[in-house]
Amino acid sequence: MKRPISISNIPNIEKDDIKLYLKLLFNFSLYKKGNFEEKLKNWFIDYFRVEFVFNFITGRLALFEILKSLNLNNEDEIILQAFTCSVVPEAIIAAKLKPVYVDIDKTFNIDVNNLKNKITKKTKVIIIQHTFGIPAEIEKIKEIAKKNNIIIIEDCAHNIGSKYKNKLLGTFSDIAFFSFGRSKAFSATNGGIIITNNKNLAKKLEIIEKSINYPSNSRIFKELLHPIIFYFLINPLYDFLNIGKLLLIILQKIKILTFEVSKKEKEGFFEFKNIYKMPNLFCFLALNQLSKIDKYNNRRKETVKKYLKNDKILQLSSLENFAQSDIEKYFNPLLRFPLLVKNSNELIKKRRKGKIYLGDWYSNVVDPKGVNLEKIYYQKGSCPNAEKISKQIVNLPTNPTLKDNEIEKIIKFVKINI
Repeated sequence: MKRPISISNIPNIEKDDIKLYLKLLFNFSLYKKGNFEEKLKNWFIDYFRVEFVFNFITGRLALFEILKSLNLNNEDEIILQAFTCSVVPEAIIAAKLKPVYVDIDKTFNIDVNNLKNKITKKTKVIIIQHTFGIPAEIEKIKEIAKKNNIIIIEDCAHNIGSKYKNKLLGTFSDIAFFSFGRSKAFSATNGGIIITNNKNLAKKLEIIEKSINYPSNSRIFKELLHPIIFYFLINPLYDFLNIGKLLLIILQKIKILTFEVSKKEKEGFFEFKNIYKMPNLFCFLALNQLSKIDKYNNRRKETVKKYLKNDKILQLSSLENFAQSDIEKYFNPLLRFPLLVKNSNELIKKRRKGKIYLGDWYSNVVDPKGVNLEKIYYQKGSCPNAEKISKQIVNLPTNPTLKDNEIEKIIKFVKINI
């Protein structure tokens, strides 16, 4: 069967990754503790030139543990942007802190002017999300943070290797975290990494990391099954008489396949039962993906440049009106390429024509759909630009596995349907 062009569901997994998944599926001796944990940490130390690296089962847990290590007082305020995933404010709330939402600018990141208005005496941390791998106004935010004695956490969940002024994102702040989730730029089915040069924070995180265990073998096995099932069954059968879609629903109902954001998390509950280290096997899978970092990131940048050469896409990205410095931010290995359209819902429905599946991050001001905004402290109307953009957003894939003819097919689809 011909596979659909998809923005999610193991978008960066290649044949060598699948062979590795199959090879390791029943190799239980490698599941939990092993030398790949240290090798992955050393990779980050070398690549980012940092002193300390810690690993946890997910990016959201990495953020939660960072917040815990700061020893803040209950109800201290943590600034984050709207136009994000619900697991970010949920990690803040789970740490008994208060999320305060800031509106976004034209690059889908923190609006610096709105940020200034949201800072109070209780503000202790600013979480800077580099949305899609597009750099935020990191230098301006750092100036504001320094002036107000505020800690910065960089959320680099969307990319490893994006740069701002030739400096790697993740190295501008006190501390940063990354994600190896299944829909991220580099996937190990799951995993979260923290990097820092702060010795005091590192001591606390080391104690936390040593105090927690690995997930069960059954959890690891189930996570490994996910990309295998998608690769061989869901993706090739997705559009064939809806068999793939039906199979996905059944496997999720019987809990063989899991959701990236659980029902409980949609209701505002942080999954404390999932507080684990990133197991050795996931570290092995992450290293295999990172061995292709130059290949993957260069390919994503090539795809972005192909999109930007098209007048229609350039217009819909609003980059025509950007300053050159803002346009340059897009010359990064973006996880997804954002467009703003009037008929986003209609376009998402049309995407099935030609087996092209576009993305909709973040079609809710705090995603995914169905999230209880009240439970995560978001007040409707507080971030009007983010709310407006969330109704217009469509993402084009930048998967490193995309072929040139598939990119042309996506461009043609956009020209015809918008």
